Amino acid sequence: MIYPGFCGSYASSQSRIANAEDLVNWYVQTLTVNSKAEKALYPTPGVVDWCQLPGTPARGIFLDPTGRIFAIAGGTPCEITDNGSSGAAVAVGGVMVQDANPPTIDSNGDGGGQLFIVSGNKGYILDVATLVLTEVVTNVLIGAFLDTFFLALDPASSTLKISDSNNGLTWDPTQFAQRSSASDRWASMIVGPGGGEVYLFGTATTDIWFNKGTAPFPLAPVQSAKIKYGTGAPFSVGWIGNGPIWLAQNKNGARTVQKLRGYDPVKVSTEPIDTFLAGLPTVADAENVVYEEEGHEFYALNFPTANKSIVWDDTEGEWHRAGVWNSLATDYDVWHPRCHAYVNNKHLVGDRATGMIHRMSNTFGLDAGGRPLRRLRQAAGLQRERKRLFFSALELYLEVGLGVATGQGSDPQVMLRTSGDGGKTFGSIRSRSAGRRGKYNKRVRWNNLSAVRDRVDQIVVSDPIPWRILGAFLEPRGSSI
Repeated sequence: MIYPGFCGSYASSQSRIANAEDLVNWYVQTLTVNSKAEKALYPTPGVVDWCQLPGTPARGIFLDPTGRIFAIAGGTPCEITDNGSSGAAVAVGGVMVQDANPPTIDSNGDGGGQLFIVSGNKGYILDVATLVLTEVVTNVLIGAFLDTFFLALDPASSTLKISDSNNGLTWDPTQFAQRSSASDRWASMIVGPGGGEVYLFGTATTDIWFNKGTAPFPLAPVQSAKIKYGTGAPFSVGWIGNGPIWLAQNKNGARTVQKLRGYDPVKVSTEPIDTFLAGLPTVADAENVVYEEEGHEFYALNFPTANKSIVWDDTEGEWHRAGVWNSLATDYDVWHPRCHAYVNNKHLVGDRATGMIHRMSNTFGLDAGGRPLRRLRQAAGLQRERKRLFFSALELYLEVGLGVATGQGSDPQVMLRTSGDGGKTFGSIRSRSAGRRGKYNKRVRWNNLSAVRDRVDQIVVSDPIPWRILGAFLEPRGSSI
């Protein structure tokens, strides 16, 4: 019999015996109509070292419209030369104030030739031609760019400041707007990739402004746009598809993930995700990384204090977890990529723990520092009116024979653990080979299964091959598969 729902998302419920489903470092792929399965589990990306920055940690990376690559290492701006398989970084400009937040980096394009960098509650201009760094504005948390103007948000006073047109070196102190449409203060800000509007997130509600061209202050609110959610996590605000996505809160509660469809918020967090978020010690330090690969747009939420990460697949409408396996803690640490830029057909990410820029791809099978990339799938579970379930075998349906030539992964192993109490405790590991290179008819099968009342099966792999799972089969006792 087909193992029902074996290829599914992260959906661990408030009660584990209701649903203990988990998915780490795999994502769900819906297959075409004539495929051999409805869904598959495909591998999330691994990384390889690409460029060591002259400082630590890697806090930001940005592709300038001219094609030049800039990064922030600690408090040091850097420029990176792309040599293809590697990069070379040099410090430029000077030193900025560094804090625990990720910096924001924006460009005013060829018309201005400037980068606006916000770090440590200060705004700086880096002249792209001269590489001179100048502090230009203070008391700001987040920067942006809209219609020739740099924007800077001061959440302490709920104030939006703007630069002169095409000149981030000049900030007229009279050119600002202060929130008056609601009593909650602005906390975060984002401008979409195509410009047009600036989204100003309060702690309970959100405004949308645009360039109305008025004098002396050119920006004005869109009167018809009143969003009933704000945020308590300023750096959770990202852009996916055609609108913002963020960790939301309002006057009635907090900790859901919302995205905008037009001006209407749509909740994308599920009950399991809401439960996960509710259990974290804080979400105020949440940070987002958005990237697109294989036609999927991913929004990763990293929680540094909680040391956890979750990922929304906007293309599939599914969640999974991401993380780096910590063998001492026997748990996953927060996902290491902290910032992302797509450069010359490469996904480049900055490592939150080091000054390394990694190249990221699902063709890489290792994690940061060459560590194993441990993937986990835990099925939702099976029970039948609390009666014992008698199965003689479980067979995993996956792509086999992908072992590497030598070393780790030459005989890739699949580990199975089974729970008989709904996922609260698990038995010992039973390993099976997924086939050496070229062994495409290898069957990955476990016999002599225990008879249990509340069955949950867990699959774990860590060898550096492209693990792809299409499902699983269970053999009832007295039959064969």
